[in-house]
Formats: sequence, C-alpha cells, structure tokens
Amino acid sequence: EHVTAGRGGREVHGRDGQEQPDIRPKRLHRIERGFDVAMTGYDLCPTVSVSTIIEQTRNAMLALWGKEKRKIMLTGHSAGGHLAACMLATDWKAIAPDVPEDLVPAAYAISGVYDLTPLLKVSQNADLRLKDEADAKKVSPLFWSLPPGRIFDSVVGGDESSEFLRHSKIITQAWKGARYEEVPHANHFTVVDPLMREEGWTFPEPDPITGSTRLHEVYTKAD
Repeated sequence: EHVTAGRGGREVHGRDGQEQPDIRPKRLHRIERGFDVAMTGYDLCPTVSVSTIIEQTRNAMLALWGKEKRKIMLTGHSAGGHLAACMLATDWKAIAPDVPEDLVPAAYAISGVYDLTPLLKVSQNADLRLKDEADAKKVSPLFWSLPPGRIFDSVVGGDESSEFLRHSKIITQAWKGARYEEVPHANHFTVVDPLMREEGWTFPEPDPITGSTRLHEVYTKAD
C-alpha cells in the first residue's frame, strides 16, 4: 500500500510573505511493514486559491499513481486534513479515466477544516479569497458527496477549540459510515505527536467482509 501525508500548517503565507513553518513530522514510523510514504506539498494563498491547492494535491495523487500504480491511503493534519477529505471524495474517473475510481479509498484526517463558509466573515479571507457562499462550498468537503465504500476517520484533540471539534463532528454526521474520535488531553499541535513515536502507527489487516483497510492511528495517553 501507499500512504501519503499532507503537510500541516495553514494554507496561507505568513504576514511577512514567507511560508508558514512546515510542522509535519520528520519521520513516519512502521514503513517497514510494507507501506511506502510520500509527503506532499502545495503552493499557498494568496499566491494561489484554495481550489488551486486542491487541484495541485489531486495532481500529486495522479503522479503517484502514474509512478507506482498503487492506490493511496491519505492522512493529513489541519489544512492537510481538509485536503485528505477532498481527495477521498474526489470523482477520480471524471478527472482521469485511466485511474481507479477509488484511487484514494481511505483517509485519516486529523483536526481538519471541512466547512469553509464561516471564513467568509473573518479577516483571513483576504488571503483565502473566497468570493461568496457558493465559492466557499465548492472547496468545502462537507458539502460534497462521499462515494460508497470509501473509509474516513475524523480525529481531533479533546482540548482543541470548539470550532475544530465542531468540524470534526459534522463531517462524520454528513458522511455515512465515517468515524469520529477525540484524543484525550491533546490540543491542535500535540494531537500529531504519536506520528513521531515508533509505536504510534498500526495498520490493520483488510476487513474480512469488505476487503477495506482502515488507516488507524493508535494514541496512548502519556503517563
């Protein structure tokens, strides 16, 4: 299997025009269990639009398929969680008829943002450049349909803000079969700490009935 991790951090440049620090883990463990890991990146707002970032990430998935001819399980944190959900709900056949319709069959999104319409009312929209509600919904996976058979985990730290908790809940309410999990005592930054622990990742065997593999992170409370 092929695991792709989307970069963390906001989808916008810093106030001084420089890119926000890349807070993605420097290493993902357990790749010796048969998983190849690819780390993806993208241009940032306001240089490009959110829709362009989604398109760039889709192109990265297509490039991986072209090189490896393997389906992709996607994980991402914060902005990466948003993109993971977008990739999972993408109609791949409409984009590239020669790829599997379930090119991304499973996604594990951590502290993602799935409804961008509230951002129309905040100052950050000067960078995101969302024009109106219709424009915001086009880049909000909450308003997309999840194709049957695709697996989605929505994970959030129990100590995160009410808005991150809300987003992580509403996406699982909208997408049938999606799973919601709160990580106790974790905030928006410490929720990804297990990615850097050797015991953090577990990759279960395929479901005996559906044949699907759930990308599942096991979090353990520190003593």
